[in-house]
Amino acid sequence: MASLEATAEYRGTNPAASTAEQVASDVPQLRDISKELPEMLIYTTSADSYEQVRAFFNASVTQQPLAVIRPRTDTEVAATVRELHARGIPFGIRSGGHDMDAAQAQGRDGVLIDLRGLDSIVVAEDKRSVRVGGGTLGIKLSQFLHQHKLITPHGWCQTVSIAGWALGGGYGYASAFYGLGADQMLGGRVVLANGDIVDTDEHPDLLWALRGAGNGSFGIVVELRLKVYPETGFLGGFLAFPNAQVESVLAGFAEFEQELPINFTGEASHMALPGVGPVFAWLFAWTSQDDELGEGWAFLEKMKALGTPIMNTVAAAAGVPDATAQASDFEEYKKWTDNLVEDIANQGHSLPWGNRNLAPEKDMDWVATYGDETVARLKEIKRKFDPDNVFRTGYPRLDLL
Repeated sequence: MASLEATAEYRGTNPAASTAEQVASDVPQLRDISKELPEMLIYTTSADSYEQVRAFFNASVTQQPLAVIRPRTDTEVAATVRELHARGIPFGIRSGGHDMDAAQAQGRDGVLIDLRGLDSIVVAEDKRSVRVGGGTLGIKLSQFLHQHKLITPHGWCQTVSIAGWALGGGYGYASAFYGLGADQMLGGRVVLANGDIVDTDEHPDLLWALRGAGNGSFGIVVELRLKVYPETGFLGGFLAFPNAQVESVLAGFAEFEQELPINFTGEASHMALPGVGPVFAWLFAWTSQDDELGEGWAFLEKMKALGTPIMNTVAAAAGVPDATAQASDFEEYKKWTDNLVEDIANQGHSLPWGNRNLAPEKDMDWVATYGDETVARLKEIKRKFDPDNVFRTGYPRLDLL
């Protein structure tokens, strides 16, 4: 039995990059690496496709780096890291591009390493694991595995990279049943600050660190090995209630929350539906142990009985409902919140309020969230694999040195 490798339809495309002349003219600092690896894709500001490859999912990230480098092999990643480090050029790392921290984008003095050229997918012969490139998107992996009656957990948003999602912990539609994304990680290949390419099979401490703290803090993950499972029955969709029922719905849910079946994973949120307005909605996911979905349908009825549903899109499906945040959604949210603020202000005795766009950023001590014992071990691993703090734009930002 041979391994299964994804074809072009399950992989991304790469726009035409800058010519060697454009690289030499726009960013002379990259001339040497352009000559050393002439096949590597380098996008400088004069390239027609620069803005296309620079853009982040979050359109508010507008920084324009010196160049975007899109490696397609481990060797290209290693050479890029060595060259940028040797020349003192700061760089950020991007896979799916969904993080909210603009630090990865870099400014005019930095380079963005875009991993979306590393999007290979190879299922092992025994169909119990899959090797994915560091820039493979969750939706592409899900579609390929579905063709072979297999699954591996991924996030609610399908265009997030599977590596970025798992390295940050990885909460998703099947977390209760299969565990977090970090639980699926069997190993990986990592480019270190000195350009060495190592495998976590030889460095189990590095794998430990990558499981939940590995988004750009210790090296560049160019490949992950993940668990895969036989495909089973699945229910997914949205279940929404009138906003006025939020208290009673949550109170009812609390009565059986401690006894939730592991098949159910849900996420509650306020949403603004076009033509409806603000609602309280559950993102509903039920993963069956087999193909039978009777228990899932029964649990859905239990959830529906919590209130008066005004929307129910839950259905049998082959994959997770897409919960990607779209710009159009936020236009509805903005109308909702602006109208609410106006109503409160008009009462004449409102609390002080201000412009959310001018509100100061709140610093978060991410390191403290890991706990003292874990932080001590992470710092030890950081000193071992990146003593010069070359990888300093991880997400979340961890000050480990």
